[in-house]
Amino acid sequence: MFQAREEDVYPARLAAAYAAFAAENDRPPEPGSERDELRWRVAEEILTEKADGHAPQAGDTAHYLATRGAEKRAAVAGYDLVFTPVKSVSTLWALADAGTREQIGRAHTAAWRTALEWVQSEAALTRVGAGGVGQIDTKGLVAAAFDHLDSRTGDPNLHTHVAVSTKVQGSDGQWRSLDGRVLHALGVAASERYNTLIEEELRTRLGVRFVEEGREGKRPVREIAGVDRDVRAAFSQRRNQVEENYRTLLAEYRTQHGREAPRAVQFKLAQQATLATRQDKEHAVGLAERLPQWRATAQRVLGERESVEQMVARALAGDLATLDPTQVEERSETADELAAQVLAGLGETRSTWNRWNLQAEAERVVRSSRRVARPGWDLSVRALVAAVVDRALASSIALTPAELNHSDSPRTSPAPGGGSAPESGPRAQGRRPR
Repeated sequence: MFQAREEDVYPARLAAAYAAFAAENDRPPEPGSERDELRWRVAEEILTEKADGHAPQAGDTAHYLATRGAEKRAAVAGYDLVFTPVKSVSTLWALADAGTREQIGRAHTAAWRTALEWVQSEAALTRVGAGGVGQIDTKGLVAAAFDHLDSRTGDPNLHTHVAVSTKVQGSDGQWRSLDGRVLHALGVAASERYNTLIEEELRTRLGVRFVEEGREGKRPVREIAGVDRDVRAAFSQRRNQVEENYRTLLAEYRTQHGREAPRAVQFKLAQQATLATRQDKEHAVGLAERLPQWRATAQRVLGERESVEQMVARALAGDLATLDPTQVEERSETADELAAQVLAGLGETRSTWNRWNLQAEAERVVRSSRRVARPGWDLSVRALVAAVVDRALASSIALTPAELNHSDSPRTSPAPGGGSAPESGPRAQGRRPR
């Protein structure tokens, strides 16, 4: 039986705590007080578990951390970016006719390629100088894309993996490592940008409508109107397996410790549930074999309510039965009103935010606005998002100190605690509404 050694526990727990912080705040924890607080919390949790639930003294926690020394940095060969549409898109793609399936595939490809171009324009940076004090542009990312059509459980799951190399060629011609901090910082914003693009592409190509569906304790998800919810659930076996295992692990934690699991532990348990239910990939199954399987599953779920063809036709017609007349009859919001919604949304979840937080929230707000849903709207979604972000920035107060020593390089600016960071990169651009 394999058992993790004590010295292996702390790095894994700390990595989980950092990941949980990033998921909650749309950015990684900053060096200094934020990381110190997470280190202290992780150390306390480990010592509490070792002492059968008895909280450690402050001196014991400090000693524990002192014996761990400085954090070790692990080199990586690359980054895996995954572009995945919502389940209704994959479901419609799997059940529609060949022509519609081709249009959905093209929409997905156009969306992830455009999103990747945006990531490249913002995050393809490398560091130069002693200790990486400076930051310069590069000649682009080196990446390879792989299209996948199903999940490990055989459900329709149209998605693309983009493997990004850590090696980039700087604008000076030298090959160096990619500054991954910016890539991590804009991860959520890039995901939301893809979601906006795929909606725009599918509306233009097929005329489908997206509607918000609420989830308890989570953000609403926008799905294609008319794609049956039960059919989508039947095609979500992998997610159902993970969530069921996760709920079991949470219950076991409550029984063992007599309290709810902290957020860092929740994230660790979620990772554990994902790995525990991760089955080996099946032998290669072609699309020609999958399509009749998916259709049979969908028809079994629909039963006598309607045929698969009727459901697909309803979705492609925009499912007018669920159309809210106010979406097309009421006055559409102005960019200033949408910016106010962005700031209000951020204000409910965080005290400060940066440009990428604004970008991600603006993508969400614009997608669900009446202005986009209204026929004949006069501005592209991307242009509207950019306008909303600009107005939200203008209505916020910058907390980052002004740069005192200007550099000749437009991509370089001082970072907290010395060093430098890109003007639009990971340094905290904390802002509050005026």
